[in-house]
Amino acid sequence: NIANALGAWLGGLAVTAGFGWASTGWVGAGLAVLGLAVFASSLGRQQAASGGPSA
Repeated sequence: NIANALGAWLGGLAVTAGFGWASTGWVGAGLAVLGLAVFASSLGRQQAASGGPSA
């Protein structure tokens, strides 16, 4: 729920700043890339802590 609220808030900020409705797509894409980066980092840390990937 926090991520959904954050996305709506940031999209609203982009529209309010004058970038237009199309900017909400760019905000969403940026947040998706950020989420994938957090996922990849978490996965790498988990594998390093367990001694490598499991079979």
